[in-house]
Amino acid sequence: EGHAADVLATIDQIEVESLHVVGLSMGGYIALALAEIAPERLSSLVLADTRSTPDDEVGRDGRNNTIQSITDGEAAEVVGGMVDKLVTGSAPEQIRELIITMGLAIPEETLIADLGAMRDRPDRTAVLEDLDCPILVVVGAEDALTPPADAEAMAAAAGAGARYEVIPAAGHMAPLEKPLDFAEVLTGFLRDVEGT
Repeated sequence: EGHAADVLATIDQIEVESLHVVGLSMGGYIALALAEIAPERLSSLVLADTRSTPDDEVGRDGRNNTIQSITDGEAAEVVGGMVDKLVTGSAPEQIRELIITMGLAIPEETLIADLGAMRDRPDRTAVLEDLDCPILVVVGAEDALTPPADAEAMAAAAGAGARYEVIPAAGHMAPLEKPLDFAEVLTGFLRDVEGT
């Protein structure tokens, strides 16, 4: 909710009336929070490798365990251990190294706060059901964290007008792992939305 409020404040400051919002993973949670507080500001919504439902008990326990590991000084181990969950086994080494570099650049207090926010987020499926703008739900075919079944359920909740796309041979970080495939899906959707 805090990140969504920051996005809203930013677009107010630069005097943008509406925008196309693309949210990947946790960014999808933020995009849904933004859609909840300011649906009229969205020209379209793209949800990539994310879900609208909250963590279940197992998921919450996992977040708590990860928070504890970071608190115990094991942030590097946590970040390193996430890579195989974020990309497929065939992902190039440079992508794996990029993910680790990005993860290690995040301050530990930010990691802990973000994990807590993800753990405690509400179910926002109803936001999708009520949203009146074009929606694209896209997912890596091999996403183990937010699998295609979750993405398909979001698209179904959004209604008949929502578009659902699967990126072959990609995991949770589909835009990093298959950037050209992701860009093709995204630009095709935005062209249709804009009528160009």
